[in-house]
Amino acid sequence: MTVDRPIGTPSTEALSPMRFRVGGMDCADCARTVERVVADLPGVATATVNFAAGTLEVTPSADTDVDPIRVASAVSRAGYVATPAGTPVEAVPWWRHRQLMPVLIGILLAVIAAVLDQRGLPRPVVGALYTIAMLIGGWRFGRAALEAVRVRRIDMNVLMSLSAIGAVILGEWAEGASVVLLFALGSTVQAIAFDRTRAAVSALLNLTPATATVLRDGEERLTPTTDLHPGDRLLLRPGERLAADGTILAGSTSLDLSALTGEAVPVFKQVGDTVLAGSLNGSGTIEVRATRTGQASTLGQILERIEQAQASKAPAQLQVDRFAAIYTPAVVVAAIALGLLGSLVTNDPHTWVYRALVLLVIACPCALVISTPVSIVSALGAATKRGILVKGGAALDAARSCTVVAFDKTGTLTTGRLTLQAIALTPAAATYGDEAAILALAAAVETYSEHRVARAVVAAAHERSLMIPAVAEFVAIPGKGARTRVGNHHIVIGSPRLAAELAPHASLAVTISPTLTPLVVLIGDAPESLTPVAILGVGDTIRPDAAAHLSRLRALGITRVVVLTGDVCAVGQGVASAVAADDLRCELLPEDKAAAITDLRARYGNVIMVGDGINDAPALAAADVGIAMGLVGTDVALETADVVLTSDNLAGIADLVDLSRSTSRVITENITISLAVKVVALILGVTGLAGLWLAVLSDMGTSLVVTANGLRLTRWHPRRIAATATPADPSAPPGA
Repeated sequence: MTVDRPIGTPSTEALSPMRFRVGGMDCADCARTVERVVADLPGVATATVNFAAGTLEVTPSADTDVDPIRVASAVSRAGYVATPAGTPVEAVPWWRHRQLMPVLIGILLAVIAAVLDQRGLPRPVVGALYTIAMLIGGWRFGRAALEAVRVRRIDMNVLMSLSAIGAVILGEWAEGASVVLLFALGSTVQAIAFDRTRAAVSALLNLTPATATVLRDGEERLTPTTDLHPGDRLLLRPGERLAADGTILAGSTSLDLSALTGEAVPVFKQVGDTVLAGSLNGSGTIEVRATRTGQASTLGQILERIEQAQASKAPAQLQVDRFAAIYTPAVVVAAIALGLLGSLVTNDPHTWVYRALVLLVIACPCALVISTPVSIVSALGAATKRGILVKGGAALDAARSCTVVAFDKTGTLTTGRLTLQAIALTPAAATYGDEAAILALAAAVETYSEHRVARAVVAAAHERSLMIPAVAEFVAIPGKGARTRVGNHHIVIGSPRLAAELAPHASLAVTISPTLTPLVVLIGDAPESLTPVAILGVGDTIRPDAAAHLSRLRALGITRVVVLTGDVCAVGQGVASAVAADDLRCELLPEDKAAAITDLRARYGNVIMVGDGINDAPALAAADVGIAMGLVGTDVALETADVVLTSDNLAGIADLVDLSRSTSRVITENITISLAVKVVALILGVTGLAGLWLAVLSDMGTSLVVTANGLRLTRWHPRRIAATATPADPSAPPGA
């Protein structure tokens, strides 16, 4: 939620936002109060609180500087603690939480007051002890209530404070103390639980070291991570974490990527390999050229997407928020009406005002409001630990209703480690040289392409130590191939379809195995005189566990598994048969894949699309849930997808569906519990069968129950489901 400055404030261009971490928040309703309080400060254009992540973003106006100390002071008045986002946060055990001790002291004083009251101590003395207990245990909430009133908001602090004050005015000292202390205790326990959940995600920040060893002018220099730039040469010794994405220039080692991908087995890396920020170095020393630093690194993008995911709301949460926005003021109005009308009709203001105070407590929507976000945050944390980066609650919710999973072939169902396995030259090739010369020219075209097939061609040229000539005017043809010019020769490399378009009257005259992906090389002195000179056969291997993972998807209720590929049908058919897919759609352009997703949704229901390349981006965007195959995927696919499998493991797809359904069940349980308790409490409150202490106990008790239920998802593990390897619909064999 973003709160704009009050009406009448001059419109100015905003500066870069300041970010803070806010500790102690236990209710999304109170987070809105923090936004209003900070937005009310002079010079603040907007203030946005991400309750789930526990962060505050403040955008200053162009004409006024905002002092971070003033922001922290305003947040403190609202009852919480704000520190700059980059400030290290010390992890403290729950018994040392700053909010806990005052509450325990207040409870102790209240117990002493109750014992002395039973022994006949004068009421003024007992009342004084109760008052001191309320002030110590509830001072933070009382101050927060004043700030909420000042910015014209009625939040839970206001409701509880009014109830406690009303109880004291009526002479119900013990009831007033119970309101304050039970509320304070419940809120503190919730705050501790939320802070620990947020800390689990914030711990990712520790994966980026504060400094890095940079090699400059032959010397080692210890440099702050924030000062690193692409091109810097980094020295990484055993036991150190990498501060930026990069490429190994010298040395070899094993890197622990578990914090990034969830995979516990270290990965061997050597010269030429790509390495990622946050990786923990093993026994070797390596030299790395930085390619992406800071927020641009893979780790920086992961952190950014996690916070964006926590800030987004699932459909269930939006519905709850809309209900709470109506419920709270309605019950407050009902409480006022009950107190006034009851007093006038029965001439017993004490009884009816007391019942009105009970309704004020019941009006607090805490349990209902947190029932969804606590579950979503816990589920997102559990997914992240398993290498599943979900970009928001909406994506997590959508996965549970999907019945179709569509897979790109290369890099998803297959390993993506392509190799050049065959070269067939046409008679026209003799004009341009032998097999090595043709391969060198093909590699020249593919050098500037990021497709896996292109990299296989370039790798084959390097393995043969061929001299790859320089090119000019490189042009990518999405979904088909690429073209360029080498000297006076125009060269195109691409699919047979592209070859047929560019040289419709030419005959290939040669063939390769139908199980290999064909790339046709065309050369000519002008674009209109292109002639096929060779067919390159590139091969891949199917992931050994692909069939088992697809079988598990069917056991979870996925009714149709489809393979979408731009490859020729013969190659696609082999993969589809091997994984027992229900359908194959081949020789697809990027727009064809997106159209296929639309068609599948119309025929069979909501669709999950799994891909990794640029040509998959339209289909990922068109699907109900787009899943990118993680850290090997292209930037476009990662940006477009709703979910990223950082571990590059197909198991994450079934895990996502399973987690989505588990989360939905927990949210339904929490909402049901919250509403049921509220209904019972309302009935008991109106009829006078529930006192203030019972109302507070029901409200905070329910909040603790739904919080604990939601936090169970942090320990979520996939269910073991017996799988079958047969297609779900035998009547529709692969290729139908």
